[in-house]
Amino acid sequence: MNPSQNLFYLIKSLSANEKRYFKMYCSLQSGDKNYLRLFEAIDEISEYDETLIKEQFKKEKFIRQLTFTKNYLYNLIFKSLYSYYSKHSIESRLNDLVFRCCYFYKKALFKEFRHSIDLGKKLSLEYERFGYFIQFSSYEKILLIEKIFPVVDEKSILLQEELTSEKISNLFVYESFAAMLTGIYREEGRTRDKALFQYIERIKQSPLLTSENYALSSLAKERYYFLLQLISDIYGDFDNMYKYCRKRLEVMEADPKPFSDRIYNYWRDTLMYLILLSIRLDKQEKLIKYLNLLEMHSNDTASDKIYLFLVQSYLSIQLIITEKRWDKVNELMESIEKGLKMYKGKMDSNFEIILYDLIARMLVESGQYNSSLVYINLLLQHPYISIRRDIEYNARLLNLIIHYELNNFEYLEYLIISTYRFLYKRKKIYKLETLVINFIKQLSKVNTNEDLIDNFKILQKELKQIYVKPHEKNVFLYFNYPEWVNKKLKEIQQKHYSIR
Repeated sequence: MNPSQNLFYLIKSLSANEKRYFKMYCSLQSGDKNYLRLFEAIDEISEYDETLIKEQFKKEKFIRQLTFTKNYLYNLIFKSLYSYYSKHSIESRLNDLVFRCCYFYKKALFKEFRHSIDLGKKLSLEYERFGYFIQFSSYEKILLIEKIFPVVDEKSILLQEELTSEKISNLFVYESFAAMLTGIYREEGRTRDKALFQYIERIKQSPLLTSENYALSSLAKERYYFLLQLISDIYGDFDNMYKYCRKRLEVMEADPKPFSDRIYNYWRDTLMYLILLSIRLDKQEKLIKYLNLLEMHSNDTASDKIYLFLVQSYLSIQLIITEKRWDKVNELMESIEKGLKMYKGKMDSNFEIILYDLIARMLVESGQYNSSLVYINLLLQHPYISIRRDIEYNARLLNLIIHYELNNFEYLEYLIISTYRFLYKRKKIYKLETLVINFIKQLSKVNTNEDLIDNFKILQKELKQIYVKPHEKNVFLYFNYPEWVNKKLKEIQQKHYSIR
């Protein structure tokens, strides 16, 4: 993306309040305001076209230095944004105190220097910005070394720094566990083989995962419960998943400051899970509460608006699938497709993949196979599908079912072979994969309705046997194979007996 496009997208991203503040900010600047005229011109166009800009200002002297004016405008917008948000940001307050410490020391204003250190340390501990605490502590050691004040408690300074360093290390370990388990989940999905189950069990024996007491900060406690929530998700244990997710929320509600003003919205992530789990576990009385909390902890930013769109779309699809309201599918899809078009290129890739998968499943279950093929292709061709291999593996099986429903039997011959090779190469051929692939493969040899019914009944019986196995049954969380088989059997039997 070239600098001109960067400026265009920056201006288009500004809210009405941010634009209003920028214009007020410009009024305090001296000199010509050509950059403000450029700002207004760019704000009025829907697509950036520099030729039009040059044509509009061809009689103005500043157009000869358009590159300089664009750079000046770009930097000035960020200065105004910093000024606009600095009053509400803990990071800005702490950075301001860092600046004050440096300024007061250089000017030999040592009382003010010490006061800024004390306030900085207090805020950095309250909000668990531990890196800032270490920085303020390093300034405090200057007082110790230079003996600026007669009484400085050396032991207290060093002990506080040591305890804070332990908290940093402690949080780092929890975050490392979270990154590792998230990687396993996205590659393997919900556990289906004994070796993975045993590996996760060994991880659970780590002292840091045996008790909340080992978490030395509120951020670490939240990560502790997130890890237990994630392990429960890997096991397909949704009751415990909900319990630990509730614990995450309780930690944040008990000490909200460490979770405020962060790029990563802990509230949003936790509440999203609670909303989805409330649907799965039929906790309708909690659903409204969590939805209201999610809106309360969402900001008027593009990222939060996009996230709310994704969560609400996911929620609506799940409700349709749960209640089997297939008459609502088209209306919902019209709304979702409008949002997908509006937010194209701006969505969280992980959530986008999850949403495509859920849309494809809803369309299959509602019998809209041509539409489901569109979304299964969007899913399988997604540039970042590798971050959710677990979804990709199951989507490839669903792709076979969709092409079977569309009677694409010639293409299915090739697709069956490629699907098997893909899964075999990645050691993802379990009992269900073998059943589905072999079942669809042999359907091309079926000539009568009686044989077709017999084949579906055999598959129905074998699916029941898989479902009772502790690990294998997790695959049914990705697609309800038994329900699809039951539906097909009913359709074929009705057709068969009506002909007779």
